[in-house]
Amino acid sequence: MIVGGQQIAVISKRGDSAVLHQCNALGQQHRVAARRRIDGNAQPGGAAADDQQIPLAAGFGGAGQHRLALHALAQPRQRLTASCQRALIVATSAAGMLGSKQNVFDDFHAAAEYLIAEGYTESSKLGIYGGSNGGLLVGAAMTQRPELYNAVVCVAPLLDMIRYTTSELGPTWTVEYGDPEIAEQFGWLIDYSPYHNVHEGTDYPATMFAVFDNDTRTDPMHGRKLCAEVQHATSGTRPILIRAEGNVGHGARSMDKSIEETADTLAFFRKWTS
Repeated sequence: MIVGGQQIAVISKRGDSAVLHQCNALGQQHRVAARRRIDGNAQPGGAAADDQQIPLAAGFGGAGQHRLALHALAQPRQRLTASCQRALIVATSAAGMLGSKQNVFDDFHAAAEYLIAEGYTESSKLGIYGGSNGGLLVGAAMTQRPELYNAVVCVAPLLDMIRYTTSELGPTWTVEYGDPEIAEQFGWLIDYSPYHNVHEGTDYPATMFAVFDNDTRTDPMHGRKLCAEVQHATSGTRPILIRAEGNVGHGARSMDKSIEETADTLAFFRKWTS
């Protein structure tokens, strides 16, 4: 990860090695669209941007891909880049599946704590992003440690882990998460299921749930349900939003749709991590 011109690596809480890989910056069209959206949302009289970079933690954490990417977002009015380096936390598949799923969330929390303890950022400037299984990752992160993050973008997620098997491809994923119809596995699932771990009176981070009506992998009901639950429960003033799109599925979409989603995502992080 590059923060303030320095490259850092984050080590898994369980001692797994972190490996640095170069990753591509956003395409020029994405940068231009995001720059216009952000400038359009800028408030008059705002503070001038400095050279500080805002860390953005993004992860997947499942299906044999237990990785955590740590990106650096430039401050507004500086060159907008989605990432300079990517730090990968490598774990075995078994270390983050079934009854061990909490390991994935613990690693994510540990990485955030490391960034804060080492002075690279503060909770008030840390954003997290995840889609699909990564949506489950950040959903669990915001419900387990809401004080650790200031902004969350949760895309096409699984969030109700007790009912995930009742729709779309859910029944095929019991090998990863477990089967809620089996008593022991129900216990694993309800312990971390984001929808079942929202607590009234908690100050939750600014959150945008992005769901897609034609998603045939993860039912958009997951994002809608948790959005409503957190809106009801939060004691804070930070927004809890839903970004819903019709005629869009789980994965591939038109370039225009991708640009719009990226622009909205970066504008949201710009607002709530600066």
